[in-house]
Amino acid sequence: MSVSTDCQRRNDYAKFVIEEYAYNTVDITAATREYYATIIGRIWQKHPPGRATTKTERHLIDCGVDVNDVWLVSAAWEHGLIVLTEDNMACIRDAVPEVAFDCWI
Repeated sequence: MSVSTDCQRRNDYAKFVIEEYAYNTVDITAATREYYATIIGRIWQKHPPGRATTKTERHLIDCGVDVNDVWLVSAAWEHGLIVLTEDNMACIRDAVPEVAFDCWI
């Protein structure tokens, strides 16, 4: 994928995305960050790393957790939404029984 160096073209694209898709989004708020922290904490407690010095990012990767999925589930939890996914997200599902997951495919 090439990135345009044309500033106007990039601005036009950003405007298009906002106009066409922004109504389908939820904002990431201070509350969302609290849900995120809770999920990360629960994953850490339920699946502790082998070493105390293990970095969070490394530990999540080792647990098969994509940090973007944690954000997705955090926003869903905050707003009482169902997470629609084809991914297993076993570690996250285990950490957040309050969130419903479904697959419509």
